Amino acid sequence: MIGGQEIAKQIELGNITTTPYCKEQIGPNSYDLRLGNKIAEVMPNVGIAYIDTHLQGNVKEIKQNEDGSFTLFPNCYYLGFTLETVGSKYYVPILHGRSTAARHGLMVHASAGFGDINWFGQFVLELKNLTSVPMKIWPGDRICQVSWEHCLVDEEYQYKSTYQGQSGIVAAKGLGD
Repeated sequence: MIGGQEIAKQIELGNITTTPYCKEQIGPNSYDLRLGNKIAEVMPNVGIAYIDTHLQGNVKEIKQNEDGSFTLFPNCYYLGFTLETVGSKYYVPILHGRSTAARHGLMVHASAGFGDINWFGQFVLELKNLTSVPMKIWPGDRICQVSWEHCLVDEEYQYKSTYQGQSGIVAAKGLGD
């Protein structure tokens, strides 16, 4: 894992992409990422009352509250995205929750927190309110962070697939694909 000073240097050299970039978001060993401006609830597949993982995912965008926040309800699962686009041909991006968000009961990713060499895009956040009461979150809040690991990689195995260049909320593709 590389530290904050090295992250800043690699961004300056163009070896790590973080757009938009704000130096104040660099921490001791990570870069804080902010919540984008849309959230969608994961819903059952169209025409059936359950989620079939071999079908493309179904999501329904939720509306912002009058104060600009979003309300996340307990026992519901949402997709959001980072405001920042990240990626690298030389470093592996790894998404982590921030401790303050976690202490409020907000989970920002269930399992897909690992990027690949040569993947560029906005992280899709897997949001869940783990408390027993509704929770408000705001676009632009620093709710997660990305760390970077150096990786020795063979050109043959660089990321070339499903979610390259993703932007905004991207529902699941079918697992059977």
